[in-house]
Amino acid sequence: MPSKPTRFWAKTLGCRCNAANGMPFWAFILMAIGCTAFAIGYTIFLDWITSPGAEDPFARYRSSDR
Repeated sequence: MPSKPTRFWAKTLGCRCNAANGMPFWAFILMAIGCTAFAIGYTIFLDWITSPGAEDPFARYRSSDR
């Protein structure tokens, strides 16, 4: 039996004492695909709006061994 404070908050917030359903396995696959697509799309967008021949303004902060 739940303790008194637990019953109070469950009643106050309108919660049921049942566990929530888990996420389906394919939701993680879709999130991974979405994050990858966003990263690739953002990179393509940045390449599109950058003027041709523009030099990297942060090159001086990077190590020269690359």
